[in-house]
Amino acid sequence: MKFKRIESQTHQINGISLLTSYDRFTGRLTLSSVSNETLSNKTVLASKNMFLSPFSSRSFCLSDKQYQLRASWVILWQSSIVEIVQPHNTSVSIIKELLPQRRRRTIIVCSYVAMMSLIKLAFILTAPI
Repeated sequence: MKFKRIESQTHQINGISLLTSYDRFTGRLTLSSVSNETLSNKTVLASKNMFLSPFSSRSFCLSDKQYQLRASWVILWQSSIVEIVQPHNTSVSIIKELLPQRRRRTIIVCSYVAMMSLIKLAFILTAPI
């Protein structure tokens, strides 16, 4: 795995391209609307510094619909976009994971830590007195 400072992924919602990027040094998660294929003309819809708050949500409007960006990094990384339906104020999940590589990496790291902890615990419990 090569180290990348900025992880990014593009998604489509109702024909509009969205670019999600996460800067690993500053901890900033940014959601931008992209107008063309060269990714040169970007409009920032939501941006949040993730270091200070492990759970965050930002609302934004796109094509006269209300959406919410939800992200958390407590144990496992999770980021999604949900549509807020106004009559009952309920949420419908539009994109389940914005950065699947980041989520996959956190699952691998948590699994590694759990396995090493179990091996260490097994050595401690089976050691002769």
